[in-house]
Amino acid sequence: MSKGFIYALETSIETKVPFKEAYELYKKSPIELFEKFREEVESILDRVHRVRVNASFEDKDREIIVLDYTASCYLGDVNVKIIYAESLNEGLKEFYWAREIGRLKIY
Repeated sequence: MSKGFIYALETSIETKVPFKEAYELYKKSPIELFEKFREEVESILDRVHRVRVNASFEDKDREIIVLDYTASCYLGDVNVKIIYAESLNEGLKEFYWAREIGRLKIY
């Protein structure tokens, strides 16, 4: 079963939002999924001024989504990932594997 994570600055927060809801938001717009978790992201980074979607990977059958964002905040531009997978490490592994074989969706 898939779990959701927000990952930034070597810090992760597990979410309570189910995969199905997150997947629907992602398909509507990747920014909408970020907005769903803005409060959690800002608990790590402080206030986010601007966000940009960089890339995404999905495997609906295995309940995996990984979205890669750049969030601008007082620290500068910070990489943020929203991950749905069996574990945080599994999601990161799938994302980097997809990048290596050219299966990421680039925005």
